[in-house]
Amino acid sequence: MDRRLRFHVTRVCSTDGASRMLADARRAAMVLCRLSLTGLWALFLLVVCGRAGFAGSAEVPLAEALAIADRQAVDALQDTEVEEIGALVEALIAGRRLPPAVPAMLRGGQVSAQVTLRHQGQALAAGWGSGDTGLAALRAAIGLARSRLAPGETVVDLVEVALAHSFEPVPYQSRQLWFSDRDRGVRGIELRHEGRVERYSPLDTITRNRSIESLIADFGAPLAFSDKALAADSGLRRFEAEQILVRLPGGASERLFRGNRIVPLSAVTRETTLATQRHLAVWLAGNVRRDGRLTYSYGPSRAEEPEANDAASQWMASAQLGRLARETRNPMLASIVERNVRYNLDNFYLVKGGRGLIEYRGNVELAAMANAVLAISELPDRGAFAAEEQALKRSILELWNDDGSFSEPADGQHDASPRRSHRGEALYLLARLYRQSEDPELLRRLMKSYGFYARWHLA
Repeated sequence: MDRRLRFHVTRVCSTDGASRMLADARRAAMVLCRLSLTGLWALFLLVVCGRAGFAGSAEVPLAEALAIADRQAVDALQDTEVEEIGALVEALIAGRRLPPAVPAMLRGGQVSAQVTLRHQGQALAAGWGSGDTGLAALRAAIGLARSRLAPGETVVDLVEVALAHSFEPVPYQSRQLWFSDRDRGVRGIELRHEGRVERYSPLDTITRNRSIESLIADFGAPLAFSDKALAADSGLRRFEAEQILVRLPGGASERLFRGNRIVPLSAVTRETTLATQRHLAVWLAGNVRRDGRLTYSYGPSRAEEPEANDAASQWMASAQLGRLARETRNPMLASIVERNVRYNLDNFYLVKGGRGLIEYRGNVELAAMANAVLAISELPDRGAFAAEEQALKRSILELWNDDGSFSEPADGQHDASPRRSHRGEALYLLARLYRQSEDPELLRRLMKSYGFYARWHLA
């Protein structure tokens, strides 16, 4: 999951028609959270819910795999038929007579089904099923998953269904082209070698964040065969899959994409947007530790926090927390963000030659310095950090060049290319500083920088 935050400048200041695109510094910037709903759903399934998979849940009998021929077309699942699958799943789970309505996809063959049973989000059991029809495959998958339930694990309130179809062989040497990152969570993978078959649905690959190479490594490890052996056996196929979430009791169902709900445009309203903002604020503040450290990244598929970190992103998050605290006048949130800013200053801020810098592992970047000033400026009570704020401001303004460009600090290692150094943070800071002071010199620098980087981006 990506927890970074980035600022998107929609409007910054202007003078007498100098640029319509730089209109009104008093309307500063929107904040966009790069939090994939898919990532949040995977985090829910794997962190809150517990187990990520089951021994043997990916295994498929060879005869069943061979029964699914290559490149067989199936009837498309219509949106109006998704609820019919929910009704079928509920009846199969409860052991009741099936409803008469059966989607066309399930009436024909060449469809295999995977089912994962859950209770309060926690995965309980899973299994693949095949049969003469898609409905028979669904019945077999539910039966296998239920047989794998541990004693006492009888209450199921969520059922994930993957209906696999349209299998096609993949040249082993071209596997990374056929299973790129954009295919993860969209298409499934089937591995076959010496009579052993494992099949991974898109729900498997997205919730466990598995690449084709990691799946091959796991598949090959117990058999101790080489890439060459697998290539010779030609046991690699990919497939499409319909992803459906069924809620019990009731059988209410919805189609998923990459393991996540599809949100229609009509659902994006002012009310839902504000609700999302509130939920994200609670989530972000809740990730600030007692010592003030904000979790940078978390790997739900490994249930661990990687060592990776990024000072610029940390300070971006601090700035947003500060803005929320100031706008909501929430004393608890203000205390959290002040603790976070103190932690960041203790761990990233230093003074060299009278200049304030933000440094992480020997790396000093303009973006991190600009974001630190933004974060401090957003605090409800910024006076406690006035010395650090002024020292960082002076350093940033010293890096401004007469042509409008910004230089990177000479301290530490860095990539000075405009694409990697995120000069937009410095431009946004100039706009914010001008909004606060209305200093004409800041406006002149801002306009000059805008012209410089606009030409660079359009070149």
